[in-house]
Amino acid sequence: MAEKTEKPQVSGKTAPPAARKRGRPPGSKSAPPDPGAAQPIGPESVTRRGRPRKPHIELDPSAIARQVKGLHGFVAMLTGLKELNLSDAEAEELAKASVNFSREFGYEPNPKLLAGLELAGVAGVIYVPRALLIIARIQEMKAKRAAAQPIEGTATPVQPENNGHSSVN
Repeated sequence: MAEKTEKPQVSGKTAPPAARKRGRPPGSKSAPPDPGAAQPIGPESVTRRGRPRKPHIELDPSAIARQVKGLHGFVAMLTGLKELNLSDAEAEELAKASVNFSREFGYEPNPKLLAGLELAGVAGVIYVPRALLIIARIQEMKAKRAAAQPIEGTATPVQPENNGHSSVN
């Protein structure tokens, strides 16, 4: 095997510049904090990478109660079951329980999702009853037309007008 030998440096010459290393330069973002500086306490003390945290959303129990009551009223109207309707007190209690549940388990709904659900609920409350009335009116009109037109093959035969007398001139 060939043994590697290093060339001795000549005293008057300088060494060639070192090649750049791969990766982040030492001391850039990953350097430890200054030990003498005051350190924040809590989740802010951890350096986070990636997206910033979303702001905390405060849930409004009265808005949730309106949505819950509207949804139950909508389902009650579609199914014809009046028992599904909620009173104001029941809707408020259900909304408060939902808000407490989300706080306890750290669930924060997406504000875009909440806005979309609210829009769909309001549009449903406005347009679904109208659509049902239009559908009922169309069915009623079809039923009237069907009753007014005789069905072929079931008509009674027409009697001649001359009552058996021939009128030949």
